[in-house]
Amino acid sequence: MRLLLISFLLFTFPLFATQKIEIVTGEWAPFSGKKLPEKGLVLQIIREAYRQQGVTAEFFFTPWARAMQFATSGKTIASAFWVKSAEREKTVIYSDPVFLSTAHFFYLKKVRFHWKQPTDLYGKNIGIGRGYYYGDTLEDLEKKQRIQVTRTTHETDLFQLLIQNQLDLVITEVNIGRYMLQNQMRSKMRGLVDAHPTPFYISELHVVYSRKRHESTMFLKQLNQGLKAIQESGRYQAIIDTYMNGALRGKIDSNLKKE
Repeated sequence: MRLLLISFLLFTFPLFATQKIEIVTGEWAPFSGKKLPEKGLVLQIIREAYRQQGVTAEFFFTPWARAMQFATSGKTIASAFWVKSAEREKTVIYSDPVFLSTAHFFYLKKVRFHWKQPTDLYGKNIGIGRGYYYGDTLEDLEKKQRIQVTRTTHETDLFQLLIQNQLDLVITEVNIGRYMLQNQMRSKMRGLVDAHPTPFYISELHVVYSRKRHESTMFLKQLNQGLKAIQESGRYQAIIDTYMNGALRGKIDSNLKKE
């Protein structure tokens, strides 16, 4: 009888054990960051989606290029967060979108700026973070020399150039741009810049899973199910609203840590 009980516990224990997934990522505040509350907005969404499925998500930070390499090589199961590309789909599987990212033009308030079509951008000197992609339209305008493009490694440098009248526009993800203005620029400069309400480029951010790891399909399914659950419950939008409201006040609301 004692042997039967021991055997039962040995075979059934894994069913009740908490699952854990390790996800490699990079720094892009306020979406992700080692020192940010909950490790960032998008990572909190991923964590809570997994938590809804009984899975603990742990995040490890590396440079972005290495984060993708870890997933494609199978060194880790997953990496977050990425835009779809045909080339990447050969080596990774994409989750459902975890966040909708929109890139907007930032401009000086004292200079009237409005755009509806690409021709409205002709002659503009536009600042872009080095390595960032904002669609074929912008690249085509640059190739045809309809616009001038200035690239820097650090996006905060672009806002400095904008304020110094060395750029006409800066394009970046709207939440990232507003976060930088609030948290990384001097207060007297924040009120000088605004974001145009019309998005220029919209992209979906995904978790990617290695095609070389057999566990990928299971963890992909769990994330998608968890995302659907928190979206339907309203928790998904609540996370975004609370996080960004805190981030744009220069303070992340403590309510984020509460269910």
